[in-house]
Amino acid sequence: MANLSLFTHPGTFKRMNPENLRKWLDPARGYLAGRGLALPVDGSSSPIDYDRLAWVFMEPDGEMPRDLMHSASLIHEMSTENAMLDLLDGARRVGLTVEVGEDPDPVDVAVQVWLQAPAVLEELHQMHQLDRPRGFVHFVTDRQPDPSFDGPTAKGMTDLEAELADWFFHAKRGRHAKVWMYRRPGEYWFLVRHGLASKRQEVVSASGADTLIFRPGEYDVLVYNRKRGELRVHGCNPREVEVLRTLFGKHILHDKDFFPGGAKFTLAPLVDDGRACLACADVAGIEDILLTEVQILAASGSEWLRSTHHASDLFTAIENERVVLPDAESLVRASFLVRFSDSKKRRTIKILGSNRLSVVRDGDTALMERWLDARGFILKRSADEQEPDGVLASA
Repeated sequence: MANLSLFTHPGTFKRMNPENLRKWLDPARGYLAGRGLALPVDGSSSPIDYDRLAWVFMEPDGEMPRDLMHSASLIHEMSTENAMLDLLDGARRVGLTVEVGEDPDPVDVAVQVWLQAPAVLEELHQMHQLDRPRGFVHFVTDRQPDPSFDGPTAKGMTDLEAELADWFFHAKRGRHAKVWMYRRPGEYWFLVRHGLASKRQEVVSASGADTLIFRPGEYDVLVYNRKRGELRVHGCNPREVEVLRTLFGKHILHDKDFFPGGAKFTLAPLVDDGRACLACADVAGIEDILLTEVQILAASGSEWLRSTHHASDLFTAIENERVVLPDAESLVRASFLVRFSDSKKRRTIKILGSNRLSVVRDGDTALMERWLDARGFILKRSADEQEPDGVLASA
């Protein structure tokens, strides 16, 4: 179900060109009339009752058309400036004519793409979901990655969807799972759409109160880098991440234990090298880095104590002996402020535990891993796990 609360203010609808708004709502004309909203007919100069329209979305009922709810969610999420650029590029690629003038509101672009080709808006929305800020859990294989791997088989994708759907069903989240694969330089990206637990929401209408039952949707992301033999996973919770890790190995790489888990990151350079571990001149694309937070988990008798130190430049406090870092094994989290060459504003990067890296933009991941590897934050694989020279040089 769409997040209809996003459409509960008249100003939201006033952002849309009235003709585009009428065309979007037209398939639901009968439903809206039953809720007391008469849409103007084609060519009419009658205004739309924006207040009544906002009320319809504010108090949805069980009869609200599913296409209306679904499109409302897509249109809202694709109504940002960045999303508009993606929509315009996508429309040109498939030959859609989007007539929005010289100064359009992004919502009008999204509405026009939906009206002409709903499948295109759906696909571009999926791509947009890939690039949402996320925290990923990283898994490195202890096998020799297959250099001939060139994407999943159709059977592998079908079997993955089927077993995921079965798992979600038994987790009481609906029997639905859909997986899409996208190829990016050196990596294979998998977007997984599935349901969440059902929700009950009280709705009020002229006839009284009722209960609307719906199941929200969610997207997970898996990224496989075959050169490094590494999978990074974004899921809703740790158990789901484990299921995604196992089933991806089983159906895509034909080995459920291909990614055995275990640690990827270490925070030892913070203790061993001090401020020198923040050096980044050898990594093109990164201007400078500050350590801003560390979290320490240490035993105290029969209890564990968790403490957090935060500062705009934590190494200054460490160098002035106001903060003392214990042994590396006690460090469980670190946050960095990174200035990338493509932005004047710093972005926060976090190492969480031994195998999770959190970034603001997933496009930052490759640069950060290059830096983390150069400074010793990434644990080295043993010699017999390394790839032979020259393998996948073109990946």
